[in-house]
Amino acid sequence: MKHREEKIDWNAIINSLPEKNEAFVEDKFVIPWLRTFFGYHEDAITRQDSPKGTRRRTDILALGDNDRVSLIVEVKQHGTKDFPEFNTETGIVSEFEQLTEYLRSFYDNVNKKHIPFGIFTDGERVLVVRNYFGMVHPISYIHSLKSGKGVVYWSNEIVKAINKKEKEPIILTTYNNKGGVGKTTVSYILANYLSKIKDKSVLALDFDPLQSDFSRLFNVDSDNFYDVIDWLEGTVDKNDKKKALQLRNKNLVLALAKANESSNEAMKKGNLNKYSSLSGSITKINSSAKTISKLMKRGLLLPESASKKPEYRKFDIVIIDSPPGWWYYSMLAISLSDVIIPPINFNNGSSVINLVRFSNQYFPELFKHLNPSTNKEKENFINLRSPVFSHMVINFFDKNDKEVKEKDLDQVVARYLGKEIKDSFIRKSLFRNERADGISGRTFDAIRLPLSRSINQLSSLAIEDKDRKRVENEVHKLGEMIVSDIFPFM
Repeated sequence: MKHREEKIDWNAIINSLPEKNEAFVEDKFVIPWLRTFFGYHEDAITRQDSPKGTRRRTDILALGDNDRVSLIVEVKQHGTKDFPEFNTETGIVSEFEQLTEYLRSFYDNVNKKHIPFGIFTDGERVLVVRNYFGMVHPISYIHSLKSGKGVVYWSNEIVKAINKKEKEPIILTTYNNKGGVGKTTVSYILANYLSKIKDKSVLALDFDPLQSDFSRLFNVDSDNFYDVIDWLEGTVDKNDKKKALQLRNKNLVLALAKANESSNEAMKKGNLNKYSSLSGSITKINSSAKTISKLMKRGLLLPESASKKPEYRKFDIVIIDSPPGWWYYSMLAISLSDVIIPPINFNNGSSVINLVRFSNQYFPELFKHLNPSTNKEKENFINLRSPVFSHMVINFFDKNDKEVKEKDLDQVVARYLGKEIKDSFIRKSLFRNERADGISGRTFDAIRLPLSRSINQLSSLAIEDKDRKRVENEVHKLGEMIVSDIFPFM
């Protein structure tokens, strides 16, 4: 994405924006800004475009070419309260559903693909989001383009961040504070389906060293592996012949965390309040997250095997299976994530309540430590760490393995979701067009799995290595359901 810098008094333009309407902000700031820093030609920028067959309209659509990506820009009046909410204490962004809906609706008919990035701006504040085949998450937030080093600097940094993120994998973590809700099986389904059916290069990380169920689903003996975190950080014994990574199919690489003295000690520390009070522990999480994230995004050298030479592998998608509870490995998984996919069990109310507790208490508390904003310069987050909650996956079966009727699920929603999530972060992230009649008609991004067998049975079959053909068929059915909703453009 090449850009040119014209001699424009950007501060003067921004100072002229207050109390003006959105059209003024577009004319005086946004369109010149897109042309100057992103390099779009005038005929590549269209206003009030709408996808065929819909009534949705976005303010500006900038179509890319070989040198620049396509963008949707949602423009707001300067200083409006109708802007994505940014928590300066935690660095968490929420309330950008409108831009998400646009990105999940528009298709670039010129370049024959989805629109990969979106920008929300009022001429001074800027939120940049990535759209990975319909999965939308924030990557940068600028509180004020005029602050610190000024408009030219921050605008160039935004362009760099977009260029960089376009080449990086998206990182998904399945997590629920409650165990036994189908979290690991959802990870297994995603890893297999995306690598085999969608032909994506996938790195699957088992971050549950105390159970290693994700690895067991792949029939892997964890004793033959390094701890992936030690290996990525370069602290393993190079003379040890254990595996660091294993290629499961041509597109799928598996790695796992191992239970050791440090992880067992972390488990004993218990909840976030005790654990986060140990500044060294949070420092370790932050340090590990940065190191691992950098290596995953850059790519990994797969070790030499008996039949193949070492191979450098870049990934499209990283899938992390997080352990239940709230300790070192779950915190690390969440801190690495772009997107959190929370499975729940329809008839296990504690799986919903635990998820709410995590979203309201543990999640923001963790990012308060990981994204400190101790001075004004840090209020502008170019490399923002703000995972989104997306697509609650509901294990849609009762204990007797009978299909649950929709009215039964609505009763659960009324009992648990309606009360517990009334004012929570997760409601802001998941719910769409809330209605009084429960979740009939898809009122929030939920994926229900109404097949004849529960995902728990699928998990048992895979672990026991029985009827692999049946397991594969079930994985493909469930994978198509989940992936078509999470990644509608894939």
